[in-house]
Amino acid sequence: MITWRTSLLYQQMKSAITTVFTNHGAIHIPLPLFMPKCNVYDEDVPLVKVMNSKGGIVSIPMDQRVSFARFVGRKNISSLKRFSIEKVFREKKCHDVHPAELTECAFDVVYTSDSLIADSEVLIIVQEILNQYPSLQARKMCVKINHMFLLKALLLFCGISENMHHQILNILAETKVGALRSVSLEKLAGIKLSETVFSKLNSYLDIEGSLHSVACSLTPVTSLQSKVGLMAKAALESVKTIISCATYMGFDLQIKVSLNLIFKPSLYSGVMYQVVCDQIKNGKSEALAVGGRYDKLIENFMLPAQKEISGGQVHGVGISLMLEHLAVVIAEDKQFLKLSPYDFLVCSLGNSDMTHEKLIVVKKLWDAGLKSDVIVEKSEEMTDVINKCLYKEVSYIVSVIKTKPLTVQVYSLDQEPVVTRTMVIDELIGYIQKKQMETLTGPQAETPWHEICSLDTSWTDI
Repeated sequence: MITWRTSLLYQQMKSAITTVFTNHGAIHIPLPLFMPKCNVYDEDVPLVKVMNSKGGIVSIPMDQRVSFARFVGRKNISSLKRFSIEKVFREKKCHDVHPAELTECAFDVVYTSDSLIADSEVLIIVQEILNQYPSLQARKMCVKINHMFLLKALLLFCGISENMHHQILNILAETKVGALRSVSLEKLAGIKLSETVFSKLNSYLDIEGSLHSVACSLTPVTSLQSKVGLMAKAALESVKTIISCATYMGFDLQIKVSLNLIFKPSLYSGVMYQVVCDQIKNGKSEALAVGGRYDKLIENFMLPAQKEISGGQVHGVGISLMLEHLAVVIAEDKQFLKLSPYDFLVCSLGNSDMTHEKLIVVKKLWDAGLKSDVIVEKSEEMTDVINKCLYKEVSYIVSVIKTKPLTVQVYSLDQEPVVTRTMVIDELIGYIQKKQMETLTGPQAETPWHEICSLDTSWTDI
């Protein structure tokens, strides 16, 4: 259930993630909600589909990447960095219920050069987001990486013809990572894959470790001078370059080359990523971010004439994080348990409601850039106001006590016992503006309000 606390947490996370995205030069591009029917998704995926008035089938996003790839392909875009923090929807198995909703934070780079720097940059994006939250840093993080060319080379090496690759990769992609042996042979019987061939393939798909150890394990494949060997070596070289570039940019999370990391071939056609965090749900690891290269996906959405105009291969690489999955861990941070919708609450006590004066005070606080709210009704007891502030983690109460000159009493709730100080409103605003100017122009750190309270002898306990 969404509460005001979780809403504030989501709001803070969206702001922080947006800052990371924009620091890398990405811009937000809103895309149409509905997308015409396409052949990217299989029939059994939980895609939410609706019918328009003329009988046409359209869908709402199950992820942000497919609709963006269509946008890039149809608009003939060759260079762009974009981000999107939007809802995605998954159809539930039960009928007559609202689709499941998640908030996807997507970052994508579109380019035409042969460089793999953008493929490394998406890993840096994830690290910068994770580094903002101590609880995420405390977890054991691991980046799993694989390459679609490497998987196809293994299929060919095991004697599986190319016309069967799409079906087999789809079956393997539906299997949970680390549980490939649980794939039933019944699923593979329909495409005439023998148990012997599957066992050979499965022995390679179990390989996971450092790039060097995986490369050594794949020596029987890479040593071949055929198409299979060349494809495998090219894939490993690409992975090596991506890891090297990411390391130069300060990437320090553990990286494993995991051959059992398999995504749908209709979505990804190159390198694939998965950022895994241990012990999120029921003591098991869970993916915090997924992504990869999707050149073929963009090409599939291009019209024939556009492919000629483009004059070369358009590359697309992206990474996505689910806000709700991150929030489960971030909510454990003590600092995020004290999120508040505002810092100052303006009120008045006694028989006089002082409505006009309270509006003047709260407007001055807003103009000073302070998150503030006002109680329009008069408050009989300060205890009621304090309890309201404590519930919403509000730090300060500003009580209007006199009109000429406009005077307020400021209560600091950040320490025990609660302390208060009486001052003219212009004095309060002047102090705030002074501290804001010091923050912008000098290295002096702003003194917290509760420290000012404790040092000033004019403050009294209540």
